[in-house]
Amino acid sequence: TAAWSQWIGALAHDSARKEADARQEAALAEAATAAQEDKEKACRLLLTEFRAGKRDAVGRVTAEAATRLAAMEGMAKADAEAHAFRERARARQLLARQRDTA
Repeated sequence: TAAWSQWIGALAHDSARKEADARQEAALAEAATAAQEDKEKACRLLLTEFRAGKRDAVGRVTAEAATRLAAMEGMAKADAEAHAFRERARARQLLARQRDTA
C-alpha cells in the first residue's frame, strides 16, 4: 500500500537524518576537542616563551646591576685613595711646618 510505503520511507529518512545528526555531533565534538588541544598547546608555548623572555630580562637586569655596582665600588675606591693621598699630603705639610717652626 502507498501509505505503508510512505511511512517506511519517512521512517528510513528519519533514521538516516538521526544518523547524520549523530555523525555531525561527533564531528563537532571532535573539532571542539582538537581546538581546545590546539589552544592549550599555544598557551603552553606562549608561557614557555614568556618564561624564557623573563629569565633573559632578569639576567640582563642582574648583569646591569652588577656592572653599576662594580662601577660604584671603583669610584668609592678611587675616592678613598684620593682622600688617603690628601691626608698624607696634609700630614707631610704639617710636619714640614713643624720642622720649620722648630
